[in-house]
Amino acid sequence: MTDHRRYIDFEHTVRVITARARTEVQLAASEATVPRILATFTVTRLAAATSVAADLPVGEIMAKGGQVGATFMRSSGSIEVVLQLKGFATLKAFARKRGRLVAGALEVPLAFDAKGEARCQLPEVPEMIEATRDFEVQVIED
Repeated sequence: MTDHRRYIDFEHTVRVITARARTEVQLAASEATVPRILATFTVTRLAAATSVAADLPVGEIMAKGGQVGATFMRSSGSIEVVLQLKGFATLKAFARKRGRLVAGALEVPLAFDAKGEARCQLPEVPEMIEATRDFEVQVIED
């Protein structure tokens, strides 16, 4: 085997080891940045509807289990979603925590305040109204 061939083999081995190390570091970093989900509450807006139309409900609707209430309000081209934790145990466990509203591929970050309220703004387009027919409210670890 020539010196040139040994060098090419050595260079290839170094590239493979470097690529593997880089992948392991990226994987560890991505696992470290994925927050742990403390609780998930499912809201089915269609269950509270009076018709099959995909319009927003009037008044508060409750998540399954009744631990979170959701109110939808239109305001200048957007939809404001107000989430409210219900019950002392839920409030004590999740007040002042971060969360997210998840509807299909949509993920909107939010934060619950000391009173258990969180707000987020969504664009008022038919696709968004449709996407929020069924959604989850996830409380995540800080």
